[in-house]
Amino acid sequence: MSERPEPCCVPSMTNSPNASERILLLVQLPGDAALATGILARTGLQVACCSNLTELNGAISQGAGVVVIAHDIQHFSDLMSRLEVLGRQPLWSAIPVIMIVQPSPGADLSDSKAYYETPQRVIVLERPLRVASFVSTVQMALQERRQQYRIRDLLAERAAEVQQRDHFLAMLSHELRNPLAAIVNAATVLELMPAEGPEETAMRNIIVRQASQMKRLVDDVLDIARLTRGKLRVARRPLDLTRLLRELIEDMRPDLERRGKALKISLPDRPLLVLGDDLRLRQVFGNVLTNAAKYTHGNGHITVTADQAGVSAQVRVGDDGMGMTQEMLSRLFKPFAQADTTVHLSEGGLGLGLYFAHRLVALHGGEISAASQGPGQGSEFLVKLPLTHQGESRQAPAMTADPADRTQRTGARKRVLLVEDNVDSAVGLRLVLMEAGYEVHVANDGSAALKAAAKCHPDAVVLDIGLPDINGFKVAYQLRHQLKLGNIPIIALSGYGSEAYRHCSSDAGIDRYLIKPTSLADLEQALACRDNDG
Repeated sequence: MSERPEPCCVPSMTNSPNASERILLLVQLPGDAALATGILARTGLQVACCSNLTELNGAISQGAGVVVIAHDIQHFSDLMSRLEVLGRQPLWSAIPVIMIVQPSPGADLSDSKAYYETPQRVIVLERPLRVASFVSTVQMALQERRQQYRIRDLLAERAAEVQQRDHFLAMLSHELRNPLAAIVNAATVLELMPAEGPEETAMRNIIVRQASQMKRLVDDVLDIARLTRGKLRVARRPLDLTRLLRELIEDMRPDLERRGKALKISLPDRPLLVLGDDLRLRQVFGNVLTNAAKYTHGNGHITVTADQAGVSAQVRVGDDGMGMTQEMLSRLFKPFAQADTTVHLSEGGLGLGLYFAHRLVALHGGEISAASQGPGQGSEFLVKLPLTHQGESRQAPAMTADPADRTQRTGARKRVLLVEDNVDSAVGLRLVLMEAGYEVHVANDGSAALKAAAKCHPDAVVLDIGLPDINGFKVAYQLRHQLKLGNIPIIALSGYGSEAYRHCSSDAGIDRYLIKPTSLADLEQALACRDNDG
């Protein structure tokens, strides 16, 4: 098994905990400072005296357990405002501040708002002060501070666990994508070959459908990690939402009709231009439609309508299915939320689809909501996206599977160097590309790839990243700069999908970064990228 290549730009997490338990003193009278220091020192506490607010601010920034200030109550607000370092503490930190005050004659501290309105954790003690009360107050405040340190350590431990989980998910995704890519490639080859009967056709269709379902589940698992860390990005550009919906519905129609769902579509005749990520918006509406089909009994009905409402495009997806309670509506867009899991268990799912939809719509500056009259009354989802008039919709042309059209686009048997260490995946993808009219040369590691490139002079390179000897980034760089293959498309086809890897691929001279498994149409579009750019 190949080692995971290290991306060139993965930030490291460092933790420099501040475990100081010093008692910082700021006292007006030197005699009082010496007295307080002696009292606290006898209890085994570490005490540091500060002569002014500047020195106290500096000491707090280096770490403190408790801050003790003896001053007049009239100057309390000014003192707290000048201790600006207290307002720059991390979220887990609230350093206890003990104020020892001499109230003015006749003043009632219970009526004073000065110390109640401060955002800091402040304990006020009045003179005259008993030694036992002073010491016990400091000790309780220090115990509170120790509890904050425990919270800090738990947060650091949780962050480390999340990082470890995300690393595991990335590795799991890679290990799943390799065999899945081999299955998809084999299924694609079978689709291109004539079937001997309806049973064989049915079996092929099952393989394709289930492989697609597995790919979606793998993508969902990775996306949940990216979303929770705020790492998921959308590439927003002007696109026609009407066209997107029409194409998505036509793609999903066979599966919906197979489930016995009747579709009623009402889309406008004019474009609805929005700033959006084509792939992510297809994911949004695909998830909503899949949810409608999942929770619509038998031969139910699903409606999709879209139109302009003011400055927004509105898309409604309704069904006459099982409906939802108010309790379900309140948690519908949270991760792992599921309706009645005793219904349609065969449909499966991770409970992430609507959570993704909610977060992705928010990243587009829109909003998504759901409504239902109750159980058995069906549901309706409403997606609002802001319209734009920034230029015309730019949609990638649909890729055709017609071999003659491929030959016209690719010319006379474009030579492709396929670099893939997974033998099954390499065999399947080689057959797919050969059926599509390409001349394919295969290398199973980085060294072999460089030798093959020097010998066959490829017109394009399809390159895995996790190779056993030289990682794909280094191979791409050497192809560009040592072998002088500067004008050919180099396509990464990898199981690693993080943003760090994508960024490194650009630095290495890779033109497109595709995630396993990919479709033949997407791969062909990537292989023609430099032709299109030129």
